[in-house]
This record gives sequence, C-alpha cells and structure tokens, in this order.
Amino acid sequence: QKTAYEIVSRDWSSDVCSSDLPLVIRVEFEAAETTEGVQVGISIDDDTGIHVFGTNTKLSGLPTRIDAGTGAVEFAFSGVPLLGGEYGITVGIESVDEGTVFDWQEQRWSFTVEDPAAAPGRVLLPVTASVVSRAERD
Repeated sequence: QKTAYEIVSRDWSSDVCSSDLPLVIRVEFEAAETTEGVQVGISIDDDTGIHVFGTNTKLSGLPTRIDAGTGAVEFAFSGVPLLGGEYGITVGIESVDEGTVFDWQEQRWSFTVEDPAAAPGRVLLPVTASVVSRAERD
C-alpha cells in the first residue's frame, strides 16, 4: 500500500498553530486489493518522545475494510488543546490485531503550538483560579 498524509486545516499558517484552531489530518492511501480487518491510525508525540494522543479507525467505530483503489481517512479535531511546543505525527496502517503493518511513517511530520502564556506542561486544561477569603471558606 502507498500512503500519504497532509494537514488540511485552512486556519493554520504553515506548521504553526494555536491551541484553539481546528485541525484535520487526512491520511490518503492506495490499496492494491480489498482488505478486511485494517485500521488506520495516528499518534501525536511531544518533542521529548512522550506519547500525547493516539486514535485509529477501529477505536472510532469505523469499518475495518479497505476497498481496492485510492481512499482517505480524516481525523478532525475542533481544537488542539496542547501547550506550547513541537509535536510529531506518526501515521500507521495495520491489521486490527496489530500483527501486520501495511505502512508506518514514524514522526514524519511535525507542527508547533504557540503558547503566549508560556504555561508549563503539555495539555491545555480549561481552568479558572480565584482567591477565596477564610470567611468565604467557612
């Protein structure tokens, strides 16, 4: 199988984004024959190699059959809740039992998340902080 992938989000300028912008990763493939029991997946790791996120078509409840010819799978994110840093994307096509790898492209693409607040960590969790007086606690 021949595989390619691209970022198709129109809101990004090159490979730099902010955490509130949507992201679509499209994995395009060409299969020589119809194959049952196949999953297409992506993985996102930070610049230290720590696994941040991963999913595949089986986990998403999609069919595990790939028909002969060209096709594509899109993974759409409404936002990328990551803090500043560089992240790499791995794309894989394998059997659902993970015993056969049809194609695997390890960290072949990367993107940078800008974080103007320079918060520590990797995940942007929505949080509100407030000071509460002793009288309000009691």
